[in-house]
Amino acid sequence: MRLFRFLNAILCFVVISFCNAQTMEHQAFLSLRLPTGDTVAIGRADSAGTLYFSLNDFFISMRIPASVSDSTGKIEGLMAMQLVRFTDRSPFIVITERTTNTSTIYQMLENVFRKNGDYFVSANAFIPLYERLSEHRLTFNAQRTLMLIDPLRSPYSIDGIQIDKKINGTLITIKANSKLGDVESWLKPDGWLFVTIMGAKIDTDRIDATKPFGAVRKVMAFQSPASLQLTFQVTSDVVQAETVNDPTSNDIHISLRTLSTAEKEARYLPGTPCSGIASSVARNSGGRCTSEERDFFFFGGSLICTPEGISPQP
Repeated sequence: MRLFRFLNAILCFVVISFCNAQTMEHQAFLSLRLPTGDTVAIGRADSAGTLYFSLNDFFISMRIPASVSDSTGKIEGLMAMQLVRFTDRSPFIVITERTTNTSTIYQMLENVFRKNGDYFVSANAFIPLYERLSEHRLTFNAQRTLMLIDPLRSPYSIDGIQIDKKINGTLITIKANSKLGDVESWLKPDGWLFVTIMGAKIDTDRIDATKPFGAVRKVMAFQSPASLQLTFQVTSDVVQAETVNDPTSNDIHISLRTLSTAEKEARYLPGTPCSGIASSVARNSGGRCTSEERDFFFFGGSLICTPEGISPQP
């Protein structure tokens, strides 16, 4: 009888210890420091010397749109327009490009596993995948059980170009993430604006795809080892381009001043400079320049508009 009680006491101790261990394991957390500087706690688990963390908590903390299907044992997260699917007890991750609907397979060394409703992934296996899909660097300090998320440093000193229409023209903003070198600009009479920035680097394909707006008809970028040249095709009514550095940031602003309605009317009266590019035989009606001539008009032209057409300026 005493032996039975002794064995029963040992059994109860083992069960209680196991339950406590399970509870402590479930309550273990990993600190995640966000790009904002805030620190949040996400679930963690250890297995065979490998640290895992909860994808559920990670997606919530990073505000990544996600969905969970316990019936199929899958969790999905949308990262940078790519749907990333993790499966319970599998090392394979399916990455689907949303724009083309094409999928690729990424294999980790460790399986994903599900516990208490959460899906856990190896921290060391997840880091290269996350950096590949996002614009953030993810570092892990195993001793402090701390994960840090920082924006990846871009190899380009210019992030992009923003074009805004203003009352008296158009404002071009060159978005820079670091201090730029000397800037030179030149507005040619034929409607091309050249901006040269020493020591700057840019993704030329991205800039070439910039949508025209306002007085800007086209944007092109030419990269050289020592400098960057941005070329803007502007409308014919642009008469001035002024380049200034933003005192509150690294950005560069280019103000394009266009002719006002009154200035255009004065410019296009008979006898005022008109297009020397459109056609030397262009005709007009009512003694004013034609719309074709207006499109090709440039200030300081060598021809004038007359009721009979355009002729050399005396």
